[in-house]
Amino acid sequence: MSSHLVGLFIDFENLIYGLIDKYGEQGAYEAFKTSLMCDFAHQYGDACASYAYADWRIKAVNQWQVDLYGRGVELVHVLGRGGKNAVDIRMAIDLVESIYTQPQIDTYVVVSGDRDFLPVINTLKRAGKRVIALSTSRAMSKEMKRVCDETATYESLLHNDTQAQSQTRPKKNINDLLDEVLSIAKSFESTILTGAQLKQLLVHSHHGRFSEKDYGYVSFGSLMDQLALLSRQRSQKTSEAFPVLKLDRPLQGDLNIALHEPKNHTQTELPERLLDFQNAHELQLALSSLKGYQYMQNAQDRRQVLETLYQALCSSEGACWADALEKVCNAVGLSRSQASKYHAVLLQSQAFIQVDPDDEKPVKQRKMRLIESLNSAQALIKRYEQSILHKIISRRGEITIDLATQVLGLDLEQDHQYVEMLIQIASEEASI
Repeated sequence: MSSHLVGLFIDFENLIYGLIDKYGEQGAYEAFKTSLMCDFAHQYGDACASYAYADWRIKAVNQWQVDLYGRGVELVHVLGRGGKNAVDIRMAIDLVESIYTQPQIDTYVVVSGDRDFLPVINTLKRAGKRVIALSTSRAMSKEMKRVCDETATYESLLHNDTQAQSQTRPKKNINDLLDEVLSIAKSFESTILTGAQLKQLLVHSHHGRFSEKDYGYVSFGSLMDQLALLSRQRSQKTSEAFPVLKLDRPLQGDLNIALHEPKNHTQTELPERLLDFQNAHELQLALSSLKGYQYMQNAQDRRQVLETLYQALCSSEGACWADALEKVCNAVGLSRSQASKYHAVLLQSQAFIQVDPDDEKPVKQRKMRLIESLNSAQALIKRYEQSILHKIISRRGEITIDLATQVLGLDLEQDHQYVEMLIQIASEEASI
């Protein structure tokens, strides 16, 4: 390991809002990984000081506090709501002070691309320090690229991580893990076991080396989905009572895990009842992958919204989402929150081209137009429904035509070919 000592200073609000700006709220939740940022800094040496600056009361940022703290990042609370530059000012002061209070730091990783940090960066460089900037691509200013020794985008880290995960194979036996999880769940019969509690217990029992990636999964939630499925499959294959993991995902808060121990049943009475249960549970799991998008499973209602959206956005001159939002809400009776979720899905699926060059404006106030291939309401509907299946496949790995048809609220016989095409496209995109 290099003898260099690294200081990691994170403008956390800048990073998260940059991800929300690009991917939407739910997309930002999926895209941000504390490990990517910390591992990026670690490649330049040993991190001897790590700080994340934000107003930690804000809902958009406070959900990651435990992850950051677990990686040794000190949370610096800045009362900045309503004060645009409060975080920037506090972080700039701490960066300059660290030259004298922590002289052992020779490399700084500054997670921000804001040009407001240029005087600070120049001060660090005059003190003989090496400076690396990391931010989302849209937030990285040209001036920061010129002044810093190196720059990188968060999107490039995310892309490399996705490629690495697609090439890794499970290192550990998931059936052994299932036995352990069932044992833990049984000990929590009289109280609620949350996903965070379970993961902490697994980390402890594995001597601090537990990772869902060792079992071939990107997230702990997707690993738990597979464990629940395996427990049901075991229950189907035996004539004896076998405990089944039940997962509950409330609209807000952590995953809840419970253990269902069915009474003894005979093999003859099992198939039809369990098949209905499994189908319903698989649909529930698939729809849970869309939590946060306020997804409409009713195809008629969903497509009416998308047809209205197309009419509001199809102008060759473009339109800003704020104006389109009003038209959609008035036309189909959606709340602003519900309509905004459609924008998040379509934005992530790159359905728009930015017409307004002003990057300083919020995304919803910039003039945008649909890409050339989305030249009809039907094309927009296809793009949206394809994106919905892509999100499920990205989290669960695969989806059957029958399940995809249920998710989209379509008819299996009539829409079989259409759904099969969507799955193929979505699967190819998920594998890139």
